[in-house]
Amino acid sequence: MNQLSIDYNEKIREENNMERKTLKQKINQTLSIDEKTRITKEYSKINKNIKKSMRNDKRKWIDGIATATEETPATHNLKALYKSTKLLSSRNFSKNQSSKNGELITTTEERLN
Repeated sequence: MNQLSIDYNEKIREENNMERKTLKQKINQTLSIDEKTRITKEYSKINKNIKKSMRNDKRKWIDGIATATEETPATHNLKALYKSTKLLSSRNFSKNQSSKNGELITTTEERLN
């Protein structure tokens, strides 16, 4: 995927997200039931499109890692092979934790305290 299509997809996603936010505000402000149902249908349509594009992007990302993993044994780079297989096999992605001061916690001892 080239940079142009990535930028274009990102721009479309941002526009849809802004439109989704405005529709959500209209839903909360509207008193008429008919108007709410119409706006809710529009909102759900846009929301489905955004979620669909996010799923497709994630699939492309995983496929890219998988193809790189398949090509790694030819280069004898076992570190990259193990790292990518661990990334693909894990279900949960680790989240960064920070302390009350805003500093990044790196050790398990700091996380437990």
